[in-house]
Amino acid sequence: MPVYIDGVFRVLPRGRFFPSFNPIKIIFGKPYSPAQLKEKGVHLGAADNYEAIARGIQNEVNNLAAGESA
Repeated sequence: MPVYIDGVFRVLPRGRFFPSFNPIKIIFGKPYSPAQLKEKGVHLGAADNYEAIARGIQNEVNNLAAGESA
């Protein structure tokens, strides 16, 4: 299941040791089977099964970040 967490950088940016109080938003995508993620990744040019699944998940998380629903 792809998940995007928005606002984490504002809570704890690089170089800071203590988090600040800022809102975060967690966006859950729809669940996919490994075969579905593999198919999405193959279309993105992945070479093997693991890379295809990883690219499929990455693509779905990027879609969630852009506000596109799957």
